[in-house]
Amino acid sequence: MSNVPVFPGRYIIEPSSTHKYTLIALHGLGSTGRIFADRLLFGAPYQENASEPDPEQASSRQFAPWTQRLPLHNIRFVFPTAPTRHLTIPHDRDVPAWFQVSSFTDLEYKQEEQMAGLTESVGFLSALIDEEVRLLEAAGRSSRDLFLLGRSQGSSVTGWTFLTAVSKFQIGGIVLAGSWLIFARALREVLGQVREGKNENSMLAGVEDRPVPLEALDFARSMVNASNLDEASDDGEVPILMGHSTDDKWISVKLGRQFRDVVRSAGCQVEWREYVGAEEEGHWLKDPEEFDAISDFLLRQMKS
Repeated sequence: MSNVPVFPGRYIIEPSSTHKYTLIALHGLGSTGRIFADRLLFGAPYQENASEPDPEQASSRQFAPWTQRLPLHNIRFVFPTAPTRHLTIPHDRDVPAWFQVSSFTDLEYKQEEQMAGLTESVGFLSALIDEEVRLLEAAGRSSRDLFLLGRSQGSSVTGWTFLTAVSKFQIGGIVLAGSWLIFARALREVLGQVREGKNENSMLAGVEDRPVPLEALDFARSMVNASNLDEASDDGEVPILMGHSTDDKWISVKLGRQFRDVVRSAGCQVEWREYVGAEEEGHWLKDPEEFDAISDFLLRQMKS
């Protein structure tokens, strides 16, 4: 029996008019592309064990208020679903997951179990980006008209995909919400070595000064495309928006700040925002402030 994970089909909402932009959005642990789309775009209420929305009702749903300023009729929305994996937290069961998770507080716990899943998911997202860029180019657009959004575990995959191929993906922008980054210290150290002399602010704030496991460093080195990072220019910088609730009971805001600092250590500019009082014990997007920030950010990048 093959151990290669199966990436289920994507949930796609096609533009009703000319295709000008594409948004690829990665869900968090235990969700699916369709459920994430239902919550993010249509404002469906949170359900702990949500079932797949009824496709028959999709056409009758109204887009959430935060999306109304976006050129919805020109955007292709792509919501992939992670493979099913057996996880022991937060419950002992099979769930959609981009990679294995053994702790929500110590992200370096059992890191060796996360390597295969992260590699697979980064490869999947990289190929999906290539595919969607080709569709945009066929419509007379460019990679700058493609945007990424990652929530929670989906943000780790989004961040790793971007940071290990920063020149390849000259896209329109990236949004990360309730984010955390596995192998953060290892990636920071490798990125610092690659960019030595280019970025003086390469230290992570608030991270204990202890040696990075060699296995993690080797993994990070194998993932980072050093030549791409060397060739990256300030003119081609991808704008990044990150948001995190300070009262997030699942993923500490300290992990979000750590993620932010890793991205900055790669020479990227990050627009960072903190919130309080979001749903799901602080782990969902703050309504309306965070949603409004996302729509403002996307509008600034969608030129025409």
